[in-house]
Amino acid sequence: KHTQQASMLIEQDLRSQVAFFERFLGPYPWGNDKLGFVETPHLGMEHQTINAYGKKYKRDAGGYDWLLQHELAHEWFGNLMTHEKLNDAWLHEGFGSYMQPSYSLYKFGEAAYNHSMYKSYLGLKNCKAIVLDGDITSDQAFNPDIYGKGSWTLHTLRWLIGDELFWQATRELLYGVNDTKQLAYPISPRYRNTDEFIAIVNRLTAKDYSWLFDVYLKQAQLPELDVIQSANSLTLKWNKNSLQGKPFPMPVPVQINGSLQTYSVENGEISIALKAGDHVVIDPNMKVFRYLPIIDKCKAEQ
Repeated sequence: KHTQQASMLIEQDLRSQVAFFERFLGPYPWGNDKLGFVETPHLGMEHQTINAYGKKYKRDAGGYDWLLQHELAHEWFGNLMTHEKLNDAWLHEGFGSYMQPSYSLYKFGEAAYNHSMYKSYLGLKNCKAIVLDGDITSDQAFNPDIYGKGSWTLHTLRWLIGDELFWQATRELLYGVNDTKQLAYPISPRYRNTDEFIAIVNRLTAKDYSWLFDVYLKQAQLPELDVIQSANSLTLKWNKNSLQGKPFPMPVPVQINGSLQTYSVENGEISIALKAGDHVVIDPNMKVFRYLPIIDKCKAEQ
């Protein structure tokens, strides 16, 4: 049982979260049926129109109930759009997890978003790829990194292609159309796979971003950026061993004395002229998903 004040906060949270999803994605998929939560002794599980929930409706340090939001996200990523095979389970959990920092950005701003992404980064395992080939088991599919690595892949993709195309690609993945305001109930669910999402991104951007998904989703190791700095130059190049022979033309933001500029590293490396005493910070806002020595290269589960 909850006090009247607590019940009002829950209702406010839920209404705000639904408004967020409908603003960026489209109509709640089961609006002709219901939106429900049932309290359970376990933490949570997505079920169409009535999600299991067991966190006692407590707001988190982020200022809202992350589990309520995560399970609600699965009404879109899991119930409206269902992965075609277990190999594509990151479409459920990567998108579902990325909706929490995205909601923080929508509700509280950049600082809350960056805090949420940073916490996610510190929890990465980096021991298994999140898109595997062949027939796999549920245990193989739902390894811990499909949440964090999936979320970080979307974070960097959003930076590269911009908000408008990112959310358009997401809507097309979910509904098959961009103009979701024209949809009427009942809304048809659909099966989707990773290649279909990549194809949507490539079509909308008129560029081939397969390289990004190949590195972030299909290998365990994160890309490493080799940085060589002297008194008068800065050289950046993507470490070939960390990429396992894959192309990775990822641009890199560099801040020099407070001035931020993004540099292309498409040809393998780039050299930037420096002056004595220049203060350099590589990717100060962590837009590029890459290995940093603040986490383990492979952190085995205990």
